Parts: sequence; C-alpha cells; structure tokens
Amino acid sequence: MNKLVSVHEIQFSPTDVVKANHVFQATDEEKAFLIERNAVRGFVPEQDAKLPEASRPGAAGKVDDDTDLSKLKKDELLAIAQREEVELQGNETVAQLREAIEAKRAAIDPI
Repeated sequence: MNKLVSVHEIQFSPTDVVKANHVFQATDEEKAFLIERNAVRGFVPEQDAKLPEASRPGAAGKVDDDTDLSKLKKDELLAIAQREEVELQGNETVAQLREAIEAKRAAIDPI
C-alpha cells in the first residue's frame, strides 16, 4: 500500500471518491496509473501530516479480512465487488453481494 496525496478530486467509482488535497492509500497499480496522470503526489510526513485522511470503502481493492462485510452498505459492497472483479447479475441484494464477495475471496485465497 502506498500513502499518497490527491492533487485534485479522484473518482475511483461512484462511491469511492477522494477529494483534492486528501491523504489516501493506494495499490501499486493505482499509484502508477495516478502518477502518469499527475493526479497524485507522494506523502511527505513533515508537510502533509495535517491534511485530512480520505475514507475509501474497501480502499485499494480489498477490505481487510477482519472488516465485517455485514457493516457495509450496498454501495460500498458494490464498489468492493467491482474492484475485486466479482461477477454480478446487477440485481443482487445486500446479502447476495456479501456472499458473492466472500465466495470470490475464498476461491482466490483458500484456507
């Protein structure tokens, strides 16, 4: 994970928006993509310590394994499903979204 500062507003998805001059976490792929477009700069602790932290649902593609999916709203679950490339029909309920995300994760990271 990379700690970055947004130069301008960045919209990852309809529910995942980072406002300008906010600190946020990003994957290596997101970082490379955003740097190419001059959308971010690196985090400098001495300079950026007082900037607000952006809250991203499922930041950088995956909610931590200890995050309780049952506490997330439908739009947050949809954003996670999209980032984690979960196949959806488009009419899933919140419970079905949680099940689909958990099934995809179990298929990728079997216990």
